[in-house]
Amino acid sequence: MEIETQTPHWSTSSFGGLTDTSATELAALRAHLDWCNGHRGPLFALTCATEAVGRFLAPRQITVLVLVTLIGIFASLMV
Repeated sequence: MEIETQTPHWSTSSFGGLTDTSATELAALRAHLDWCNGHRGPLFALTCATEAVGRFLAPRQITVLVLVTLIGIFASLMV
């Protein structure tokens, strides 16, 4: 019984050439990303904004908690 070996055939190999991304590949990626961004829902910008605020506030949880508490105390004293 003879085992047949196959050489790999994939398009990601550099075949000894440069491994950098070509201008054509970058243009195709830009076109694809533009197409994808055009098909997002209307709330996508709001979702991105809330995620950005969350990423900003997450490391400052204690500070935010103290500030909210102090604002609540001062607001209740002013009434």
